[in-house]
Amino acid sequence: MNNTFKSLISTTGKVIFAIGLVLNICMVFFGVWPSLIYLLLMLFGAAIVSFIGKDDIIGLNFSSIKNLLIVVTITCISIITLTIGISFFSKNYFNKTNTLSECKEIVIALNQYKENTTNYPANLSILIAGNPLRADWTKDQWGNPYKYIWNNNGSSYTLTSAGSDNKFNTKDDLTFIGKQ
Repeated sequence: MNNTFKSLISTTGKVIFAIGLVLNICMVFFGVWPSLIYLLLMLFGAAIVSFIGKDDIIGLNFSSIKNLLIVVTITCISIITLTIGISFFSKNYFNKTNTLSECKEIVIALNQYKENTTNYPANLSILIAGNPLRADWTKDQWGNPYKYIWNNNGSSYTLTSAGSDNKFNTKDDLTFIGKQ
């Protein structure tokens, strides 16, 4: 093979590997484990780059297979480390964001209930009853039950999530207050 052809194939292998790597990283950021197809795409790109450096066309020898396995192992370790790191560091952020969003939905439902009945409900189960879309309104994203306090015979309420420390009355609590 001439050097121009080798260079073209090597560059193609690097591009295929990079595309597979980027797609895997994107999958990790969207909360999905890397797809087998994307991993195979990376392996195919790595194989092209590893095999093209040899003088023969096929390039199958111990050294090229060893290099391919090293590249694949480093890639897999990198993807797993990145996935675990992102999962570990982003968990609290997404739990808080999702809990805030859910609390806002509950507040809207509480206000609609009050408009229809002149008072807030005595407990959250009244809002949840009969509506399967609201079945998860009993607990926040950390798995802790919401604290709903009905005040002044239904003219106000306090809705609280214990937050990431799973303890009420601490600085990370998420509290919503409804007043007349």
